[in-house]
Amino acid sequence: MQSVEEFIACVFERALGQKIEAGDWSEALFGNWGQLVGSLHAGSRGFEPQHPRWRWQDDGNYAFSARIPPSMPDVRAAAGEALDNMAKLATDPSQFGLVHGDAHPGNYHIQPNGRLTLFDFDDCHYSWLAYDVASVLLSVTTQPWVGASQLDREAEVRRFLPSFVRGYEREAPFAPLIAALPACLKLRELSQFAIIVDQIDAETQASDPFVSRFMQGRRARIEARTPFLEVDFADLASA
Repeated sequence: MQSVEEFIACVFERALGQKIEAGDWSEALFGNWGQLVGSLHAGSRGFEPQHPRWRWQDDGNYAFSARIPPSMPDVRAAAGEALDNMAKLATDPSQFGLVHGDAHPGNYHIQPNGRLTLFDFDDCHYSWLAYDVASVLLSVTTQPWVGASQLDREAEVRRFLPSFVRGYEREAPFAPLIAALPACLKLRELSQFAIIVDQIDAETQASDPFVSRFMQGRRARIEARTPFLEVDFADLASA
């Protein structure tokens, strides 16, 4: 006999549509994606939930000293700097609020008419709105149909972001998010890295398509304090 702690099980209806695939990857998708994220941010502005969510600094994904091993002192130092940089960002309502927290493509379904459904709100919390955009952009660079080099990844972001921004701005202004975007991308990068080194063994890191693509040269880039993306976000947002 085995005893288990009490838990709550929730059952949901399956979201309409299917996972996003290479055949869906288009300007129309990028625009719809931006509009959905913009709608989420516009709708959450000023919303006070009955059961408040945590704030960004209480997110266990950023417990870097516990997740990143002592054998990686330069990564640990970079992670501490990233947290310090986040704490310096402005938190006015045009930039900071309730976010999804994990807006990568695996948490969307797309219908034949192009409509998107977003799900998996477990990581919903208070943070910079740019963090949702950072989650999207990081995931763009790791799709299997995008080239694996840094130049390929940045080229795909340059193709993706203008349409995404136009969609976002159908619901909310995007300009206030730009200043925090590089710091949010660095935080997302470090969060993903920390989770992988803490929870995924070396064999799986090498064999899993997403993990292996993401981890390629990642430690060296983090230690060198290299931005996750070396692109001009303000220029792309105005394209």
